[in-house]
Amino acid sequence: MLTVEKASLIITANNMTKAYGSINPLFTASYSGFVNGDTPVNLVTQPAFSTIANTGSAVGSYPVNVSGASSDNYTIGYIDGTLTVTPGGITLSNSAIDENKPAGTIVGTLNTEGAYDNTNFSYALVDGSGNTDNASFTISGNQLKIAQAFNFEIKNTYTIRIQTTDNGSMSLEQIFTITVNDVNEVPTINAITDQVICTSTETQTITLSGITAGP
Repeated sequence: MLTVEKASLIITANNMTKAYGSINPLFTASYSGFVNGDTPVNLVTQPAFSTIANTGSAVGSYPVNVSGASSDNYTIGYIDGTLTVTPGGITLSNSAIDENKPAGTIVGTLNTEGAYDNTNFSYALVDGSGNTDNASFTISGNQLKIAQAFNFEIKNTYTIRIQTTDNGSMSLEQIFTITVNDVNEVPTINAITDQVICTSTETQTITLSGITAGP
């Protein structure tokens, strides 16, 4: 008597990636062990996928479990995959600053959308599209600071490119526009030199210069 035993089939859940806040992707699998021209359509029951990740899951890696397939001709084994949730974006708590503030003044605080713990993320000004004014700023921890005093009358918008990176080297880059607020600056007047006049009942005139209402 000839006994035909089932062939071994391994179904592996493919690794997938999605951005924080988005719905889970359509999971797929890879197959190893099909014979005689068989394909997944020859399975009696298609495999099912499950994961604990959802739209609110923080940045990180989550297992994708695969199971449930059946076949008359195959003994089926499974290898789980991974769903990686990437940062949804970088947020800046404030994107405007008054003119004439000294170098080192904080513009705002940086955070990574979807980060379970923002202390796991670092921030840096990087080259690329939108990095025109990177040299005018610095980053300390997660604080964006100005590297020089700004003058609204000379330049009132700055464009920078910032990268956030987690401990596992997952990174994201984003362009920001920083605006400079015009402020009511103090009036000016040149110093008045000492004056010598004779005692008189006539009206005396002292010439003033450098008078402005402030930019």
